Amino acid sequence: MNQHDTNNYIKIAIEAAEAGQVSIVNDMIQRGVNKYNWIASSAARGGHFNIVEDMIQLGANDYNSMAVNAARGGHLNIVEDMIKRSANQLEYITLCAIESGKLDIVNAMIQHGINDFDMIAAQAALRGHLHIVNAMIQRGVTEGSIDFNDIAAYATEGGYLAIIKEMIQRGVDDFDTIAALAGWRGHLAIVEEMIKHGANNFNMIAVNAALGGHSDIVEAMLQQGANELNAIACYAASSGHLRIVNAMIRHGAKDFNRIACFAAKGGHKDIVENM
Repeated sequence: MNQHDTNNYIKIAIEAAEAGQVSIVNDMIQRGVNKYNWIASSAARGGHFNIVEDMIQLGANDYNSMAVNAARGGHLNIVEDMIKRSANQLEYITLCAIESGKLDIVNAMIQHGINDFDMIAAQAALRGHLHIVNAMIQRGVTEGSIDFNDIAAYATEGGYLAIIKEMIQRGVDDFDTIAALAGWRGHLAIVEEMIKHGANNFNMIAVNAALGGHSDIVEAMLQQGANELNAIACYAASSGHLRIVNAMIRHGAKDFNRIACFAAKGGHKDIVENM
């Protein structure tokens, strides 16, 4: 068996393990595949405990990898079994459970000692899992460890307006910062929602939108009253967004030397030459 065959058999074994195809996994092992940890981790992600156990009997012992992959797949029984076998990367397992929106695994990790509810809520907000956010708020409010502005900021990164609205109801008040972050990430709907609630630093929002290359938000902020055209153009130039630079020049930006310097620092020769 040459190396090409070996690599193909390993790939087949891994795919088969995640799909729960025991006979194919066994056939690949008969053909010489011995990556038992890889196969076990793949099987854990697919929730196939029988394959995981078979691989452990053959020598697989990377219990953390198995637990992490089981968390990604949402398989609490495998996670718990791997912890009994000495898996101890509880924070990473928790993050993987958050990533896949598995509150039952998150709760299990809390039972095992994870207690940073604010971190869990923030990471869940980043990924759009409101049910985990709310569950952590219920746990954390008692201890005063939840920062609603922080959760809203993470939700803004991911563009999850529903979570932001929920946090507003719970006391978010840093609307300008959230609007600026939304501007940078290109989430116009969030910007507009923050303006409804009182955000009015339109120049800051426009500058951040320019930095991120979001011309629609820049134009919307100009309509709202943003007027620092040279600053907006400079930050657009620093990130290489010639279209926004040219738009600001049409609106009246004239500090061409400064714009060129910002472009030069960012390595954007096309903008430098246009100035």
